[in-house]
Amino acid sequence: MFYVFVLVAGSAVCAWCARVATPSARSTIVVGVILSLIAASVLFKTWAYFVAGIPTSNYVVYFSFPAKLDQFALGMLLAVLYLHNRIHPMFGTKTAVVVGSSGVAAIIATYLYAATTPEAQVFESSVIAIGFVLLMSATVLGPRGSRLERTLATPTLMWLGLISYSVYIWHEPLMLAMSDWRWINFQSSATWPLATALLLVLTMLVGGVSYWVIERSALNIAGLFTREGRLKDPYRAERYGLTPTSPHNRRD
Repeated sequence: MFYVFVLVAGSAVCAWCARVATPSARSTIVVGVILSLIAASVLFKTWAYFVAGIPTSNYVVYFSFPAKLDQFALGMLLAVLYLHNRIHPMFGTKTAVVVGSSGVAAIIATYLYAATTPEAQVFESSVIAIGFVLLMSATVLGPRGSRLERTLATPTLMWLGLISYSVYIWHEPLMLAMSDWRWINFQSSATWPLATALLLVLTMLVGGVSYWVIERSALNIAGLFTREGRLKDPYRAERYGLTPTSPHNRRD
């Protein structure tokens, strides 16, 4: 649902921005749309819990597209801010440390507070998303070559970044399947750490295989074509079963 929404709404925003002359005005439009999405998602959760009285245990509501839209939109906002400020960093070293530390504190405090406060559980994922955005902002919006940036550039963390989308895609199906097969039990505090560790290991293994077999192959094939749909290199294309006489490679 989210990706269909991005396709439709993104196309509309691009068409809107094409009519605007200056880059700053386009950035204002995009940021305004993103903030509107965040506000709409927060208002939806506020209405669901405080007006409609729907408990947070109702996963159909609180894991729905409107409820999770603010998290996706926060990621969009960070991407836009990075593109807008990629030449000159927004933060100095000290500010970056404060921003990153604030993100970590927000994540930890939210986990602890939401565990005992039902009202906080309504916005738990939203605040955690803000915490991660702040943590990432410390590097992508901060000065180049900082200690945190160098730490995140280590091979292990870069590999985890590569497979992160596959991990995101696979973790829930694996968790549900393993629960159905009674391999893990998240309901007991005694078995939760072991269940979580097992899920993390299996998800990273499956995510790594998924990345190399599906994502990497798809990216390689996509890289063979120009934006107009023509083959860039017919000889390289033959390795993927795409012939130089493919309609994509013909010139009108």
